[in-house]
Amino acid sequence: MSYVYEVLSAEFDVTAYFYNPNIMPADEYVVRLNELTSYSRHRGFPLIIEEPDVKSWVHAVRDYKYCGERSERCWICYEVRLEKTFMKAKELGFDVVATALSISPHKNVNKINEIGIRLSRKYGIRFYAADFKKNDGVKKSVEMSKKNNFYRQNYCGCIYSKLERNSESGWSKKSREFRLKKIPAAHIDDDTVEIPFTDTIDLHHFHPADTEIIVNRFLDNAVLNKYPTVRIIHGKGKSVKKRDVYKILKGHPKVISFRDDSANWGATLVDLLLNEENI
Repeated sequence: MSYVYEVLSAEFDVTAYFYNPNIMPADEYVVRLNELTSYSRHRGFPLIIEEPDVKSWVHAVRDYKYCGERSERCWICYEVRLEKTFMKAKELGFDVVATALSISPHKNVNKINEIGIRLSRKYGIRFYAADFKKNDGVKKSVEMSKKNNFYRQNYCGCIYSKLERNSESGWSKKSREFRLKKIPAAHIDDDTVEIPFTDTIDLHHFHPADTEIIVNRFLDNAVLNKYPTVRIIHGKGKSVKKRDVYKILKGHPKVISFRDDSANWGATLVDLLLNEENI
């Protein structure tokens, strides 16, 4: 929040709004609220604290609790909190709504801004669409935290993400099983697959821990469906996910070659070797 405040305060009179029904357990909620309260007093900006409706939040994400980070569970969470923010802004007559969510490298900035823009139209209030990670935002945020001895959490806030920190926990194993049902194995003829198969896959929809098995299944299905070239979306820059994808492609027996998609540097085009029976 500190770095985001410094950026926004250069352009706006900022009032912070704290509504986080997702943050659990209670002691974690208190720590984060106390940090923001102290910072608001130090920098002299108003802080509005909204009582969290935990029951409604749990109900909203209940069908997606096993989906993992950067999934539908998170997007619903974004929307619940952002809509509450817009409602408060409308009630109090604010001109602009912004969010510190995009400072996190684990958050989907495109989804955040998409939701914010949609709510902006609904409530008639401008949304400050931004990616605060840009211009070394994460690095500057970490430096400010260290300098001021701020608390930095090691999970997003919800109890599900906390449970997923331990990859060997029963929750993580159940979560992994749930997520992998979204991508069929190449040898399975299953009419209950939740997503249609095409020549493109966007890895932003899946948990990073599942990248290897998802990419391999995608490539196997591409061969069976006679796609000579496919597209894998992994994100721009020298991301860990892109590096992982390249490692998988180098080891897959049906990959002839791969290259950056010139139309979208956040994607890779892959040429596949099709068996005679697949042609």
